Parts: sequence; C-alpha cells; structure tokens
Amino acid sequence: MIKTVKDVDLKGKRIIMRVDFNVPMKEGVVQDDTRIMAALPTIQYILEQNPRSLVLMSHLGDPKKDVKKAQEKAEKAGKTWTSEDAEKFINGKNRMKPVVEYFAKKLGKEVTFLPDALGQKAAIDALPEGAVAMLENTRFHKEETSKDAAERDVMAKELASYGDIFVNDAFGTAHRDQASTASISKFMPVPSVGGFLMEKEVKYIQPMVENPPKPQVAIIGGA
Repeated sequence: MIKTVKDVDLKGKRIIMRVDFNVPMKEGVVQDDTRIMAALPTIQYILEQNPRSLVLMSHLGDPKKDVKKAQEKAEKAGKTWTSEDAEKFINGKNRMKPVVEYFAKKLGKEVTFLPDALGQKAAIDALPEGAVAMLENTRFHKEETSKDAAERDVMAKELASYGDIFVNDAFGTAHRDQASTASISKFMPVPSVGGFLMEKEVKYIQPMVENPPKPQVAIIGGA
C-alpha cells in the first residue's frame, strides 16, 4: 500500500495538494459535485491536523482544446465566433473561481481563490494560519501538460515551493506525468503521500494487479 496523510506529521506544515476538481460546468455552474465530495474527507482530515496552510490545485477541462471544439461547433452551425465568445466560454467552462465558491460552501470554510497557478508564493506565504486556498486551473499553463520533462519541471518546481508536503488525492489524473501530478514530487523536501481517495483506489486495484483472481472480467468506460 501507499503512504498517506496519516503517515506524516502535518501540524504547522504548508500542504500543497492535488485534487481532481475537473467537474462538469455549464455557464459557470457546477453540474455534478461527485469529485469535489470525494476529496472532502482528506481535506477535512488535513485541516484537523492544524497545518500552516492548505493549497489545492486542479485542472478544469483543457482551455485551449475546449475553446477550439466550441468554435468548430459554432462555425459548423453557421454562427460567428469572436474573441468575446471565446472569453465568455472559458469563464463558464474553465475558470476555477465558481468551483472554489461551490467547494467553500461544502467545506463550510472560507477558501481563498488565487487567480493563477504560478507566481503565487508571496500570496500563499501571507495566508493566515490554517487557511485554505485554491489555484487557478493548472492547464492555463502549457508546461502542465508539456511532453518536455524540462518544461514540466519548471512549473513543478514553483508549485513545490508552495508547500512542505505534497499530497496527491487526484486518482483520476494520477496516471498522467504532468507538472502538478508527478513532476512536483521530485522537488519536495520530504516524500509525497496520497490522500484517502488515492488509498481507497489503490486498495481495490493492487490485489487485482499483483494476485488477480481467475477468471476475471474487466469493464472499462469513459466519456
């Protein structure tokens, strides 16, 4: 099994945590909060340990690809697509602020929205004791998903500066070697750990991989 938040001392530490808040959005409104609710147990546990701060990060769709698809759809329907249309679409589909506001209500605690994923160290250092903050969509930066490890590392190194301990509870994106999911762990001062959602998924999957019962059927789906 993997090491989790229960295996490290979180008190007084700055926690940088990857969550999977890639939820369906429509005109800036969360349509399904399953992924948000799934992350709550780990987040609540971390806050109970009295950390210095907790900074969350996630992607929310893929701005560049999503806009391209929306434009193609509009043009196919004979509509004119403008830069204002693109901005409106991004605000309703890819901006993290509406998700942060929704999440704060579920958490029952104020959550500070940081308007970018990079350049936020000063703002994070200035957070009050025990504060929770969330970065803007990590995929607004091409380095997040770059196929060039050196480019990913540039972003990952800055994200790592936001915390003393990295917690990954985004099982749905953990298979991707991206700046905020894997690369960041190379720059953390202590070994990184998983959250409860990650632990649960590994608990079910590990036996199926290491000692699979036979016969076995796998049912795999996706969007």
